[in-house]
Amino acid sequence: MASAQRAFGVLLVGMCSGLEWQHEAFPASANETLAQKYPEHWYDGQTLDHFNPEDKRTFRQRYFVRTDHFRPGGPIIMRLGQEGAWDSNAVANLYINEELASALGAVCVAVEHRFYGKSQPFNDTSTKNLRYLASRQALHDYAQFQQWFKASNPAYAQSNVFCTGGSYSGAQAAWYRLEFPHLTSGCWSLSGPVVATYKWPGLGQKSWTAIGTDQQGRFDETIPEKLYSGYAQVAALAKDSTKESYQRLLKTFNVCPGTLVSDADRANFETTISTALAKVAPSQGSAASMT
Repeated sequence: MASAQRAFGVLLVGMCSGLEWQHEAFPASANETLAQKYPEHWYDGQTLDHFNPEDKRTFRQRYFVRTDHFRPGGPIIMRLGQEGAWDSNAVANLYINEELASALGAVCVAVEHRFYGKSQPFNDTSTKNLRYLASRQALHDYAQFQQWFKASNPAYAQSNVFCTGGSYSGAQAAWYRLEFPHLTSGCWSLSGPVVATYKWPGLGQKSWTAIGTDQQGRFDETIPEKLYSGYAQVAALAKDSTKESYQRLLKTFNVCPGTLVSDADRANFETTISTALAKVAPSQGSAASMT
């Protein structure tokens, strides 16, 4: 509860103070070192449409490799793509890349999802091109990449493949194991929504309870009510393009001049506000669910 209150309180501090809400696993200097240690690699022959043999078009798919712990005969741990760009962090400083890879003598590979990051089949994302952005196409991307990766690296020829992912990429890991059981020895799906529910109030209810519950298990309904009311006001202001709402946002949040000009600016601002709290609420929800 206290963490959630502090998180929302910090949001009321001036937005010009240099706060950065986008998560970084490492500071900038460390990221530069990682980029040098685990640089990007490319697979140049990825098939655009795996379900149309007459379509011979291909695109470049980006991936990252970590061989620090690899021992001859060790497996390939293939981390499947997410709905965002991969970078060197994808193969660094994670349980999978450290503890698991070290214990198994594995090589770690992170494959970027088509249409995200630098793995762009087209120069534009018009509707006609987005029809190739599909999970089944991505699953076949991984299968083709995996076979190419093993064939092009003699050291991995006898390595078993173990795939993993979290959230959407976790769902892909489960689907990949079902779709290509002959290519994988196992897959680890972390929080994979393999059976998605369009409307599921459970997460919101759990977060609501967690935000209002202190470490002694006492629940105060007014705390999530106040947070919700505050967010509703911010959302309404962000969606209102009038000069009055703009001025109120500038004054309340000390927003940098010129940063809330377009509808996209205001939508990004609203997302920044809600995402900051969301990073705290789930962890609080997990704690509450165990009490």
